[in-house]
Amino acid sequence: MIIKFLLILFLAILFPQTSSFSFYGQGELLNTHNASAIAQGDSKFFGQSNNGFTLSSPSTYYKNDFALFSMSMKFSNNYISNLERNFKNNFQLLFLSIPLSMTKSISFGMKPLYRSDINVYEDEYINIGADVLSPLVNFDEGIGLHSPMRYKSSFNLDGGISELFLSLSSKVGNKSSIGISFSRLFGTSKYRYNVDLYSLSYTIDNNLVETPYSENNYVTNTQRYSSASYMFDYSRSFKKFDLIFNFSNSLPLKVKLKEEVNFTSTIFDEDFYSNLGKMKSGGFGFRYNYTDYLSFNSEYHYVESFKPHDFLNIFTLQNPDLKSMALGMNYKIYNKNDYFDSLNFRMGGFKKDYSYDNFDIVDSGVTVGLSINYLNERNSLNFAFKIGKRKSDSLDFNNERYCNFYFTLNTSEDWFNNERNK
Repeated sequence: MIIKFLLILFLAILFPQTSSFSFYGQGELLNTHNASAIAQGDSKFFGQSNNGFTLSSPSTYYKNDFALFSMSMKFSNNYISNLERNFKNNFQLLFLSIPLSMTKSISFGMKPLYRSDINVYEDEYINIGADVLSPLVNFDEGIGLHSPMRYKSSFNLDGGISELFLSLSSKVGNKSSIGISFSRLFGTSKYRYNVDLYSLSYTIDNNLVETPYSENNYVTNTQRYSSASYMFDYSRSFKKFDLIFNFSNSLPLKVKLKEEVNFTSTIFDEDFYSNLGKMKSGGFGFRYNYTDYLSFNSEYHYVESFKPHDFLNIFTLQNPDLKSMALGMNYKIYNKNDYFDSLNFRMGGFKKDYSYDNFDIVDSGVTVGLSINYLNERNSLNFAFKIGKRKSDSLDFNNERYCNFYFTLNTSEDWFNNERNK
């Protein structure tokens, strides 16, 4: 039963997600996964547990006293201009951290990096008149195109890039710590375009007759991705505030492309492309601890995305670069009882600027959330709502409103507690 459950989580991480960003590059960039941090202005570094552990900062992993298992899930509700409302739910993170000593730990897990899930269907037939076909077709060749035609097409895409990572965390001195992560980037995207052609004619009674001319035609494009990356993360605590910064870089992206075309016959073609650009990211965060129960945080992040050839991107548009700002707060209530030990009320705001080749997109909104800590603060249930709007002056972008709900479960066990006490 456990193996079956983990398999479902694995497949859900490999295949989530629909939003307006799914139409570009390799899909939407997913770089926040922890509900407690998302609740504080869609941040990454803060929104942590009582001991200072946070899922997006490897330098803090050693602070967890027990083996920790964490998973995150997202429910997205998107309203995209000129398109139908989209609702999706998917797992976003699987994570396991194991203490090695009082000052060191090892962790590993998996999460999506880029993801797309698109289905576009034409509601009505597109008609082509005989006068349009005449200049395009030589009727003397006897191929049967002597009348108007109509067609209906569909397009679907799913997949993206996922990240399998291993992290080492260690305390350095009394108030500093470092974390190093190594990641394997992998994944598959599959595009399929279908079109069916029908010839039209009229009977003596002037009734329209539709005759299949060419059905089950499709073009399939399958891309397999591979790369690797590393991250360096540093954190330091002072009397009243905490600082965290990190930097990551990847090897050039590689893509194996397989195309299959099926009209009157099936044609296969395979190509391999390398040196398709690196992905770089970095950021820093500041948290001010006003009291033992109230804190404020601010963060800045940037991402320079992979830049494959245009024909390897969704609709030939490149992945965007990203700059983001986050502001948040956390208010903790200590009220130990039979049900929980403490509560965290979190809220914040964010602004993200996405830069494409020919236009920019502004993504802004607010967040709010709740964390319930129980069993001596070792476990927690974390909830977050993120409400925002994405807009651009470009006609190539459909403005979007969204409301996302995130859930993260953190559960600890003392499987390796003997090692921790050494």
